Amino acid sequence: MSKTKILCITLAVLVGIFFVIFGGYDDSPGLQLIGAVVVIGSIAWCIIGAWRK
Repeated sequence: MSKTKILCITLAVLVGIFFVIFGGYDDSPGLQLIGAVVVIGSIAWCIIGAWRK
């Protein structure tokens, strides 16, 4: 995988984790769900990209 793709996936995971933590602090289940979807989606994208090579 290219360095740019790895950087984008890493940033997406970090932003998703931030959403989950901030959503828990702010008592916002919608923000936590968005964060979880971002994290799971970026990890799935990474795994699918690795399988295709």
